Amino acid sequence: MLWVYAQNDHFFGPRLAEKFKDVFAAGGGNVEFVAPPPFGKDGHTLFPAGIPEWTPIVDDFFSRHGLKLRQVLLPLPELPKIPPPAALSQNGRDVFQKYLSGAPHKAFAVSSAGHYGYMISRRTIEEAQFAALKFCREHAKDCYLYSVDGALAPK
Repeated sequence: MLWVYAQNDHFFGPRLAEKFKDVFAAGGGNVEFVAPPPFGKDGHTLFPAGIPEWTPIVDDFFSRHGLKLRQVLLPLPELPKIPPPAALSQNGRDVFQKYLSGAPHKAFAVSSAGHYGYMISRRTIEEAQFAALKFCREHAKDCYLYSVDGALAPK
């Protein structure tokens, strides 16, 4: 097995990931453990957001183990077709597109002045909503959920 944990993964920290690997190997598991450098603000988003970073790791693993690579790559999933909040700056709209491509469970919060917060790859929708609102409220009081798991949030 190939296990890849970014050094700044907030979901599975480096020590916990190492313990998982040690216990798995001690139980007879065959594991190759790779700890790439920190990715973004939370390395847990390396999958799927860091495709350029993790693809060479996976390709190398496949090659060394004689696994055949696909000739034609699978298409990326289609992004939800919802517009960004109107109050966002161009940078905020770019971040919103990044949010849309992120893994569930996720949420995006915004204020009337264009401040925002988002969270992707959480254990529950509630956890994602709480974190997105918390980050947004660091800059504005009137934050509300705009999108949850890639759909418009109920008003």
